[in-house]
Amino acid sequence: MELAFLVFGALWYKVLCEELYVTTPTSVLHIDTSTSQTSTIVTKENGRLLGLAADWRGERLYYTDVSPTGGGIYTANLQGGDVRKLPIQYPGKF
Repeated sequence: MELAFLVFGALWYKVLCEELYVTTPTSVLHIDTSTSQTSTIVTKENGRLLGLAADWRGERLYYTDVSPTGGGIYTANLQGGDVRKLPIQYPGKF
């Protein structure tokens, strides 16, 4: 059984695998809590990343970019590859 919980909008911790995912304003970081090794898995130079969710079974991360130029909801695999913007329309500014 895999356990995961949302601590606050931008931090996910996968208990049994000792993996921590954190957003900064311009990136998503992966931290291996057993070794303290940190790696940047997604970078958005002009982004403003907020919020983070994970689908452990589907092995995907979901995060929100609220920047005026690249705003939207994005998904990536747990290694940061296969980044896609979800086709969601929002009637106002993001």
